[in-house]
Amino acid sequence: GPNVGALYAGGLTTDPVTSELFATGLTYDDNGSVPTPQSSCFLAKFDPSQLENDALQASRIGSGQIVEACHALAVVNADQDFVIAGNSDPGGMYGYPEVATGF
Repeated sequence: GPNVGALYAGGLTTDPVTSELFATGLTYDDNGSVPTPQSSCFLAKFDPSQLENDALQASRIGSGQIVEACHALAVVNADQDFVIAGNSDPGGMYGYPEVATGF
């Protein structure tokens, strides 16, 4: 895959207007040249007609220092606004300092 560490899919949806695919899940993205110690969420977008050209756009959501995982997503309008569902250990990007949370 595109990361030094492992990548696990959690959810997949398509934009009904553009036919682009969106995926989410968790990744142990690189922290220099080694995988991060904890998982972070990722969001990826790609056009199925361009798969042979590696037309994938992806980004990590989180620091890789606290367990975070995304499980599902949905595109909610023609502007490609989306909703992602997941969870985080205490202190994560969408969590509270002392409490594990869902988002």
